[in-house]
Amino acid sequence: MNRFCKIAAIALGLMLAFQPLGAKAETIIVDWSRSGSFYDGGRSENLFDNYEVGSGIGAKNWFVFDLSGLSGRIVSATFRVASGEILGGGNYQVYDVQTPVADLVQTYGQWNPNQAIYDELATGTAYGSIDLDWFTNGHTDVDIALSAGAVADMNDANGLWALSGAFTGHYAMNYTRDAANHRQLILEVSSATAVPEPTSLAMLGAGIVAVGVATRRARLTA
Repeated sequence: MNRFCKIAAIALGLMLAFQPLGAKAETIIVDWSRSGSFYDGGRSENLFDNYEVGSGIGAKNWFVFDLSGLSGRIVSATFRVASGEILGGGNYQVYDVQTPVADLVQTYGQWNPNQAIYDELATGTAYGSIDLDWFTNGHTDVDIALSAGAVADMNDANGLWALSGAFTGHYAMNYTRDAANHRQLILEVSSATAVPEPTSLAMLGAGIVAVGVATRRARLTA
């Protein structure tokens, strides 16, 4: 009977070892790589990574993040950004970017504007939005919960990933020429762990009970 118990214990150990691993999520903060603004007419501003935005000044902004160092899968995401100075309340909405990052980060001045990039920004798939006004959230960090579509696009990026924004008010995020201003992705990333799933524990318990029953029967028949 001792031999039977040893075999059963080994079998149960193997069963537990080969069960699917559970998963846990950890919070990872990714800081901005580049940011800037495009103005109607095709001129861009990114020399100081300023990112003002607003319909009153004809500006859309953009942000680039490097996701290449992530391990695991993103399950949720929040975009945190310093709101800067705000004039005229309105809605700030963020979108996907179809323009290649290499083109986005170039400087387009008065003599070499790129109206096509301006026209493309903040026109695609909406990722999330927030209402902004000076009294509620001027010169503060604001958090925008990003959609499942944004999360899927980030998981597919495997490197640099960008989003763009538009503001219906006169302007927001003005006077943001300071590297200390937050431009972050706050990500919940899943990773495999050695914690057995409930089904594994249930099977282990059933196996232990079965071994106990077999042991008792063997004693009664001995």
